[in-house]
Amino acid sequence: MLRKIGLTNFKSWRELDIELAPITLLFGVNSSGKTALLQSLLMLKQTVNSRDPNTHLNFGGGPRDYVDLGSYRDLVHGHDESKRIGTTLGWDSEIHAVFRRRARGIHGYIGPKPAPSISLRHSVAWRWDDDVLVNHLAYSACGNENFSCCIRLDRAVSGKYRVKQSESLQSMYAFIDEAE
Repeated sequence: MLRKIGLTNFKSWRELDIELAPITLLFGVNSSGKTALLQSLLMLKQTVNSRDPNTHLNFGGGPRDYVDLGSYRDLVHGHDESKRIGTTLGWDSEIHAVFRRRARGIHGYIGPKPAPSISLRHSVAWRWDDDVLVNHLAYSACGNENFSCCIRLDRAVSGKYRVKQSESLQSMYAFIDEAE
């Protein structure tokens, strides 16, 4: 279940960090950024669904796109192309161990009750440099004090990516969000 959405320099939001509940209602005056929150999710979906593997960020406008956000300049907070646009998603997922009893064809969950869960987090930031480039991409997984992992890729000046890994639960979220 999606639990967290974070935005950086996305339309009217310089910084947004919102925790989601099973039912979340958004209230605010007109033009306060409620729609931008939903547009960010649609932008991510159409970027993932893009047929062009070289598209780092799909602003939309195509016949199969969900939202048309214009250009990087239209999307970035304050229309300042020197700023990075970022999104963070956090969700929880249950880990299910499945067994099969061949003689009877029975399937089911075996393991501790309730099923253990894992918290996942994805963070990505883009920048403008005559085109949209991925500045960093990070994934983390955290199950309990015995399990945590974080991998972050940062674009170096040369255009190649540096890979970093952190296994410290205490420093994991700071590691994901650290500025270059």
